[in-house]
Amino acid sequence: MNIHDSVVKFIFDKTLKIFNMSKKAILLCCLIIHLFSNSSGQVVKWSQPLVNNKKVPYLVILGQNEEENFFVLRSNMSLESDKEHSGFRNRTYQIQYFSSEMNLIWEKELKSSYEDGRISDVKMVNGKIVVTSYLNDKKSRRFYFYVPL
Repeated sequence: MNIHDSVVKFIFDKTLKIFNMSKKAILLCCLIIHLFSNSSGQVVKWSQPLVNNKKVPYLVILGQNEEENFFVLRSNMSLESDKEHSGFRNRTYQIQYFSSEMNLIWEKELKSSYEDGRISDVKMVNGKIVVTSYLNDKKSRRFYFYVPL
């Protein structure tokens, strides 16, 4: 075997190794492309724009129920701190119920069960809205708190 034959054999062996490596790389690329083309990504859905209600501009999401719909509490005063605004007569609450696609299903104004009663807190417990209200009896100088069962 002469030098020329050994160089040709060397080049042929290296070319064959590169070709085998490139076959593996091409096969790997095809596999990755196939996996990603068959996978489904997340879908972004846009809801209807939220109506800006100037009477109740502050809002907080209360939670989600079993049907994966959710409740939003709105108020005419900030909901950040309950201490500075709780029990005000001019405080109004509105509850909104949205579907999981963020479409408004219904909305209602929240009022106390009693004529002179005031709402002290609104929370979501076990997928249901609980409204705590109280009544101030000035004659007896007592507060009566009510929580519906």
